Amino acid sequence: QISGNYTIDSRQPTAGRTFNSFNDCVNFLSGGLTGAVTVTVAAGSGPYVERILLIEDIQSSVTKPLIFNCNGVTLTYLSTDAFNRELVLLNKVNYVTIDNLKIVPTALTNSEFGVAVHIVNDANHNTIRNCTIQNNVNTNVPQNNDGIVINGSVDFASAQGLSYCDSNLIVNNIITGGNTGITISSVPTSVDPVVYMKGNQVIDNKISGYWNSGLYLFYNDNMLVQGNDLSSPVAIGASGITLF
Repeated sequence: QISGNYTIDSRQPTAGRTFNSFNDCVNFLSGGLTGAVTVTVAAGSGPYVERILLIEDIQSSVTKPLIFNCNGVTLTYLSTDAFNRELVLLNKVNYVTIDNLKIVPTALTNSEFGVAVHIVNDANHNTIRNCTIQNNVNTNVPQNNDGIVINGSVDFASAQGLSYCDSNLIVNNIITGGNTGITISSVPTSVDPVVYMKGNQVIDNKISGYWNSGLYLFYNDNMLVQGNDLSSPVAIGASGITLF
């Protein structure tokens, strides 16, 4: 049975309902949720130097939601793999909430990659809220670094690939740096039909210090963008919102 309340605390060993790391917790959850799960990360613990990889094995759903209450702890990581850029991955998972997590990708050089959150591959009804993302800007290869990305590719944020990610909520986050603050993109390849993402919402986020665009929105339908504060682009000619 995997349901109820659990704790992550880097100061404690993994035992019972307490886990030393996000990885230990996610490995346990991969056995498949049998009911609603809330994971509380102990305030003052960390920093957590790791990635959070949530895939369909956790079997979260409308009746079995998964919530991470992170209490402002820091997650940080350096990736040198162009196809594993993200610190937090939601791949084909539904009804997951990440709340109040500080995410700090450390990528800076041309061979380093830093995407804070990546939602991909038919992942629906997920929520990223009250998080703080502090990213670097790589002026040589700007697309190596991004804030929150919802797309259909493991490559850079606006690469071709159908997403099928619908009804996700990005709300009340503070995002600094990166090529874009938030990218929501489902660009078809030359052999794909056009499939629009539907019902995603971007509300009350504060986005600054980006290189290219605060919001980069391609192939969306019935989308809500409301109350966002976009400011302080790094590059001359950067856009607040890019639409296609």
